[in-house]
Amino acid sequence: MSVLIGTASWTDPEFIKAGWYPDEVKNDAEGRLRYYAEHFPMVE
Repeated sequence: MSVLIGTASWTDPEFIKAGWYPDEVKNDAEGRLRYYAEHFPMVE
């Protein structure tokens, strides 16, 4: 059995405020999604 871990809200402004996204992608939705996809195998 496989378990995939992701978050339900990769667009949540709190992720940006918390500094999880690097500066070069924090203002770019596509860049944030690409960065997120490098770390998690799925997104809701």
